[in-house]
Amino acid sequence: MSETKKQTADSTKILIIDDEPLIRETLREFLTQEGFQTECASNAEEGLVLVKKSRFDLALCDLQLPGMDGIQFLQELLRISPEVLVLMITAYGSVENAVEAFKKRRPGLSDQANHP
Repeated sequence: MSETKKQTADSTKILIIDDEPLIRETLREFLTQEGFQTECASNAEEGLVLVKKSRFDLALCDLQLPGMDGIQFLQELLRISPEVLVLMITAYGSVENAVEAFKKRRPGLSDQANHP
């Protein structure tokens, strides 16, 4: 990794939220090795506690979580910390879920385009 990229990574703090320990730990390990600061939560509620305690640049959040799901987390996160970038991840993806998440992040989005 170049020195510039390393400095950027060193200053970037990422929140990882996934109820699957293997996924959560794999993401944490990879991102930490790349020089990013990471914190993990096993559910959305834990993630919100961390967001209220610390500033994050990026949140990686599973869409399907027990209790509060990823879309609900996204809404609450944006209320608390609207500058955080969010990447929703899921093993159960659908265009509808992606559009719903995108609309929460970008109010006013009214349509989508499907790639052929």
